[in-house]
Amino acid sequence: MLNHYQSILQQAIDFIQTLSDTQYSEPVAGQSSVGAHLRHIIDHFHAILTVDNSYNSYVVDYNVRTRGSQIESDKAFALDTLHTAQKQLGNLTDYQLQQPVTVVSEVGVDSSCIIKVQSSVARELMFATSHAVHHFALMKLLVEPILDKASFKNDGFGVAPATLDYERHNKCVR
Repeated sequence: MLNHYQSILQQAIDFIQTLSDTQYSEPVAGQSSVGAHLRHIIDHFHAILTVDNSYNSYVVDYNVRTRGSQIESDKAFALDTLHTAQKQLGNLTDYQLQQPVTVVSEVGVDSSCIIKVQSSVARELMFATSHAVHHFALMKLLVEPILDKASFKNDGFGVAPATLDYERHNKCVR
């Protein structure tokens, strides 16, 4: 399981490496930048990989964000951060994966509504990787008109693993 999660992060690394610093950090057509999407992805992994145990229970707080941080503007720093997350994933034990956590997240649109639910580290990593894949699709769309397709040949980037599995079993061509 962890090697698959590390592979998801490797997809991000491979994609980011094909972009120029400007392609990485500049907003496209008034939208967010690839760097902003990547920062958002890393925030989620960071929330899980650095769970807060200050209340004698593990808390994954998805409301803690680092908007405007160096990850959004500095491609090299972002790549280093992704490599660090890969290593942290590789160091997790089965015991750590099964640890119960309280997940905190804002769900209100019209007014504040912060909820707390029970989960596990393993379940939250599954969520973070799925969430990352969907943001990968958005990142790819942001730069697709200018993406050097010769240097980035991962047709599975931004495609859900279940979709890729379906295509493999049904001999679909992407």
